[in-house]
Amino acid sequence: MTEWQDIGTAPKDGDHILLFIPGYGYEVYTGAVHAGSICYLDNGCDFEPEAEDHYPTHWMPLPQTPKE
Repeated sequence: MTEWQDIGTAPKDGDHILLFIPGYGYEVYTGAVHAGSICYLDNGCDFEPEAEDHYPTHWMPLPQTPKE
């Protein structure tokens, strides 16, 4: 099982990952990191988050897709 990792270690190549954001009610989002900005798949890129707690603190790789 994969553990949550500090956001500073997230891949910065645009690969889709899971993002943990404490300021959004401890929700998990799917997104990517591009050259230092966070891009949420449903909401575009966020170069300057509204507040520090609205920025992801941890990430995790996406799970494998189901096999048929």
